Amino acid sequence: MNNETQDLFHELARNSVVDPSVDPFVSANPSLDAGQVRAAILNATQAIMDGEDVDLESNGLIPPDVKQMLQFIMQDPIQRPYFREMWAYDLETRLRELAIARMVPTLIVIGKKDIQSSWEKDGGELERIFAGSGASFAYPEEANHVMGKETGPVPATFADAVQTYFSGRLDDGAMGVITDWLEAWFDESKMEEK
Repeated sequence: MNNETQDLFHELARNSVVDPSVDPFVSANPSLDAGQVRAAILNATQAIMDGEDVDLESNGLIPPDVKQMLQFIMQDPIQRPYFREMWAYDLETRLRELAIARMVPTLIVIGKKDIQSSWEKDGGELERIFAGSGASFAYPEEANHVMGKETGPVPATFADAVQTYFSGRLDDGAMGVITDWLEAWFDESKMEEK
């Protein structure tokens, strides 16, 4: 993995896996430093990606919900190779290739109530990657990470999110953005054929 990709991986991991869990964990354990907690999670994630077994109990720096997810990945013979491959994938390079070549019409939708991605941080990074490509971006106000409608506050942890809106209704705003974009793209492609 090249350094730029590794930095992007760490940034995305920090935003989507680490940040939602770190602040409540550090607040409940004031002797801990948020930077140390983030580093412990990223080091454990990198070790798992490198095929190593990790003792997640040894330093007490990993929040319980993140620890549970990492233990699941390490122990499951199907999940571990999947996550290692997913984490090693050079996403930024592939996205740039697609954006530059304009090979794929692109709509990126991140709900503002998404707990796995930050519409501001991740959305901003993706907007930077796709600059000048014609990609479209949308950030529906009440959509969660699966485009479900979330009218309440953003859940503090992934476990809370699953309990709150595991099989809820899809967000009308998100669905409207997607269908409008598809209709516009389809109309535009029909015009290009003529």
